Amino acid sequence: MQLDLEAHRPEAAVVALEMRVEPASPHIVQHGLFLPQGPEPDQLEVLLARLKKLLGEDRVGAAQLIDTRQADGFRMRDFAPRAPQDQASPNSGGSVPMAFRVCRPPLVIGVSTRGDVPIAISVEGSSFAVVMRAGPWRRSGEWWSLANWCREEWDVVLSDEVSEQICRIAHDPKSQCWYLAGAYD
Repeated sequence: MQLDLEAHRPEAAVVALEMRVEPASPHIVQHGLFLPQGPEPDQLEVLLARLKKLLGEDRVGAAQLIDTRQADGFRMRDFAPRAPQDQASPNSGGSVPMAFRVCRPPLVIGVSTRGDVPIAISVEGSSFAVVMRAGPWRRSGEWWSLANWCREEWDVVLSDEVSEQICRIAHDPKSQCWYLAGAYD
């Protein structure tokens, strides 16, 4: 509220002021102080419905893993966020899951090996030493057929003397091609 003293000048000296305060209705959820920012639930439903219409029903939602060894072994299900009390907080001592960023399409890389074990990797002109490795895992969705074991995967820790990154690399024995399948966050 503003006083318009130019249009309504007081006829005498102001001796006292009275101020009234009317409380606003409280918010049900506190946004941003202790909880991460997120869209309102009704806005999230509208957004998901628009994305499904734009991209297709099978391309929007939450990924659900399928019991297979194929490269993209998941399907999309409807998105249903967990309640805040079900989520592990970093201070609760629960483990925070690690994310895996998949390279689509996989990035072709150069790999130096000793025997069949990777020891150095070059990616887009940058060279990295393999500090630790685990693998190989032979991967295919058709486990019942030996001819379909077409890819060997390694989890490697790469170092460039400044930082380290955990990645998954893959080798196609038929074409003798190596590629970067993704990186862990």
